[in-house]
Amino acid sequence: AFGHLNLEAKAFAVYDIETGELITGREEHRVLPLASITKVMTALVAGDDLGAKTAIDINQTTGGNNNGGLRQGEKWSLANLTALTLVSSSNDGATALAHASASQNQTDFINRMNEKSQKLGLNDLHFTNPTGLDNESIPGGQGSALSVAKLFSYIIKTKPELLSATRESIIKEKSLDNLNHTVLNTNEIINEIPGLWASKTGLTDLAGGNLAIVANLGLRRPVAIVVLGSSESGRFADTKKLVGATLDYYSNSSPE
Repeated sequence: AFGHLNLEAKAFAVYDIETGELITGREEHRVLPLASITKVMTALVAGDDLGAKTAIDINQTTGGNNNGGLRQGEKWSLANLTALTLVSSSNDGATALAHASASQNQTDFINRMNEKSQKLGLNDLHFTNPTGLDNESIPGGQGSALSVAKLFSYIIKTKPELLSATRESIIKEKSLDNLNHTVLNTNEIINEIPGLWASKTGLTDLAGGNLAIVANLGLRRPVAIVVLGSSESGRFADTKKLVGATLDYYSNSSPE
């Protein structure tokens, strides 16, 4: 089912969450820049630290496209800010989550992101900031397609609510100051993936175009599909090809 696919990505993985098996991959162990897929680990570690009702201050805003419309001095609940941050890929949101849960300083939070990777056995995941933005030649996050697939698998099994907003093409979230924010999902193909459960994009100069999704492709068949090192539009085309091939694979291989 997968032999004929012509993909732009440097690496990909298709991972069966129920069985823990790699269905197919290419260069799935190769360590590559993750860009904003990093924010999934930021959200996970902040969620470990903070209660859902914790009030989080927006201390700094960068303006720019991916701040999710956050304003300086706003206050947010953890759950709502996490949803807005992951769906819109808000750098300001990720920074605020890290600040809120860093007991000493930002370095402390980054250390905990890296400790969490080790604890989950995902030893090639490594983070230098909570946003995934590159610092010149240093990626904000890096890791393999297989490790990202396993990270998504872990979250889907243990904290699915963390990613539930990321299946929506548009969400409306309200800050504790009662300010409404409407944000579009950075994943442009949300409505073209059957049974979508979760999704996160990444795009930087070092990383190229990345996309990680979880989709339920049949009878209780949650599958994580991760594409790294494609192009801005190529990550969407690559993922659609892999979804189609995975559907074929299951329909041909499983006697239901």
